[in-house]
Amino acid sequence: MPQAVTNVFQRIGRVIAGFSLAQRTIAIIGVAVLALGIVALSSWLTRPTYTPLFSGMSASDANAVVEQLRSSSVPYELADGGATVLVPEKDVYDQRLAAASAGLPGAGSGGYSLLDDMGVTTSEFQQSVTYKRAIEGELAATISSIEGVTAASVQLAIPEESVFVSETVDATASVFVETSGNATLTQKQVEAIVHLTSAAVSGMKPENVAVVDQSGQTLSAVGIGSTGGLDQQAGDYEARVTASVQQMLDKVVGPGNATVTVVAEVDRSVNERVDETYTPAEGAPLSPSRPGPIGRTAPARTPACSVPTTSPCRRPMAARRSPPRSPRPTRSTRAPRAPRPRRGASCASRSPSRSTPGRAATSAPPS
Repeated sequence: MPQAVTNVFQRIGRVIAGFSLAQRTIAIIGVAVLALGIVALSSWLTRPTYTPLFSGMSASDANAVVEQLRSSSVPYELADGGATVLVPEKDVYDQRLAAASAGLPGAGSGGYSLLDDMGVTTSEFQQSVTYKRAIEGELAATISSIEGVTAASVQLAIPEESVFVSETVDATASVFVETSGNATLTQKQVEAIVHLTSAAVSGMKPENVAVVDQSGQTLSAVGIGSTGGLDQQAGDYEARVTASVQQMLDKVVGPGNATVTVVAEVDRSVNERVDETYTPAEGAPLSPSRPGPIGRTAPARTPACSVPTTSPCRRPMAARRSPPRSPRPTRSTRAPRAPRPRRGASCASRSPSRSTPGRAATSAPPS
């Protein structure tokens, strides 16, 4: 060891030897705290950064993910009451691929629990979308509990309400189911899924629900339902009739002595008839004639005249009405004055004589 370093240690030893008991205790505690701080700092610096592997999981899915991490000897941490699993950042992608290959997590939607996180400032659009997601999650969880179904996904297409009746659009839904072991659902199970989905949305018809399995087979189509297309309906009808007739003939002629073949054609033509009925408003006449009882028309009345007289025949009150006339000026009826007689002539009568047709006016000669 160099002489300089040896001198430094000797000086430190002489200083410590000069400490009292209290000073030595404080010095030891300080050194211990310093050592612990260095250890804690080094462990924090070397600690890996944890990143969420999955969040918002159910208790069953979180338990399955933790068991997989333990089997892989990967450190993990739990947060949010066990709903979130944290793993080192370098292992997050590898563990996600491993969990996906194992089918984890199974349930991906929180259902109605999504409504618990909505605040007062949530917009109407966010409320409607969150409510639709909640219904989809609840339907998927319910369908997944059916025997033979391992996973399910539901998408709803709910149109906005309109005040115009002619612009209303029916709601539709699509359901994806994954069965265990590539099994096929029975007809009753498909009908149960269709009716369960249609009953969860107001106004949705069962024929507007489509169901598809993991193999891409359409179990129920929109507009047709679970009964299938025309070919499938015709085939089912032919099979039922063939089995019924074959069973009847086997009882009559014996088994194997008759063969039945049925060819059916399904006609799905639809006829539409529209009837429009107009009801008159209250108090409105049915015809231009005089109003009478409903469904009857009163005959028009003609003025009745009596025997010919000097007075004209009376007309109906409606015909005799005329606008008031202005009063005519009256004239005086005084008789005209007689002309004065000329000198040397006399008149038999000073009263004027009126001439009548066919007669000449004469006057008496003077006497």
